[in-house]
Amino acid sequence: MRVSLGLILFLFLLLPSFSYAKIYISEVAWMGTTESANDEWIELFNSSTSDVPVDGWTLIDGNSLSISLSGTIPSGGYVVLERTDDDSAPGNAFLVYTGALSNSGATLTLKNSEGSSEDIVAGGTDWGNIGGDNDTKKTPQYTDEGWVTAGATPGSGSISVDSEVTKEEEENDISNEGSETTKSTSGYIETSHYKELDIQILAPTKAYVNQRVTLSATSTGRSKVTRDSLYYEWNFGDLYSSNGRSVSHTYIHPGKYKIWLKGSFSKYNDEDSVVIEVLPVAISITRQTDGDILITNSADYETRLDSYYIIGRKKVIFPVYSTLLPEQSVIVPRGRLGIGTNDPVALYDSTGTMVDSLGYGSLVATSYVPANSSQTNQTSTSLSNTEEQVGAEEKEIGKEEGSAVVLTHQQANARESVPSGGSYNFYFIFGLVLLLGLSIVSVLLKTNDKDLN
Repeated sequence: MRVSLGLILFLFLLLPSFSYAKIYISEVAWMGTTESANDEWIELFNSSTSDVPVDGWTLIDGNSLSISLSGTIPSGGYVVLERTDDDSAPGNAFLVYTGALSNSGATLTLKNSEGSSEDIVAGGTDWGNIGGDNDTKKTPQYTDEGWVTAGATPGSGSISVDSEVTKEEEENDISNEGSETTKSTSGYIETSHYKELDIQILAPTKAYVNQRVTLSATSTGRSKVTRDSLYYEWNFGDLYSSNGRSVSHTYIHPGKYKIWLKGSFSKYNDEDSVVIEVLPVAISITRQTDGDILITNSADYETRLDSYYIIGRKKVIFPVYSTLLPEQSVIVPRGRLGIGTNDPVALYDSTGTMVDSLGYGSLVATSYVPANSSQTNQTSTSLSNTEEQVGAEEKEIGKEEGSAVVLTHQQANARESVPSGGSYNFYFIFGLVLLLGLSIVSVLLKTNDKDLN
């Protein structure tokens, strides 16, 4: 059977071409045909959007078979490699090879000119992993759902069954919702039971400058095998791009950007796009007369402050979902920051970029780890729709430290000043200790001089 998706993802780390083959093995007539058991053939499919030259490529079975390829396989084209002569299968052979496939099973490996594996098909014992029937000469064919056994279709890629044998199945196929049934000139019934592939982007409609935005893709239609194998390409609209089902991006300039996404696997692909508006951040900090720090959103729209942090001599981190409403403010008590009335402070966004500062120099903040203890009471009229606070409450550090209080501009300007002598007391005591120390040293020096005399 085809190497499992999990194994392919593992091999991606070693040989990237395993995870998304442009050329892959799509049908194997290991049993020959009804005309002759020696009429073996192998079908290859180019799933890419461009022609692929295969000069220098090889196809081996791990036993004695080794086929050297040459030529070019057109985009979306199926080609047939035929054993011994061009009569092994209908139509013209892409290449005639010598050697034979063992009916007891083999592992086919398609390698490009650099020796990297493009596709691997593990047939298993008696080809039981991928199928095929040595009596009816039906072949194993690779589909959205994996390998199936059906009537041979060399060079067409259509999964087919004998129309005379499966008339009832044909009627059932027609009645299935979303299926399409047509009759081909080769006398086989071609059926498809899948809705078209549909890819959509999951993204916010608004973001902020220097805020990390998470984008993801979702898909419907086709089979789970196809959806799980999709290769996603993103364009963020600001000269940056990325790959993957889920990605993140940070915009450094305000504006409107069109995000484009393409998902593709084999011959299936789809695209989607959305527009995201990136808003500038209008956040500033000022100092109250009592030394507390006022953080203000002067914009006419709310601003998310997730993972913002403010540094004094301690660091306070804004938790997830912190939101400052339009023209509103939040107060961070100076006790939370471990600062005096004139110490420098700085506010940083989630990327570590300084947003605003007050007298910020070479200050290095001490480590601050918010505790998970219960929060103290606070006024929360505009910070968010829930009882959010600035950071988690650390150990109680004094009555004057308090907790974050949210105010409007008018409330903030009218807030009564509460003078604090904390910084003054510190320097006064330090001066007294220094003076006392100098006095003691002076006395000791005079005593020593007398002893010497």
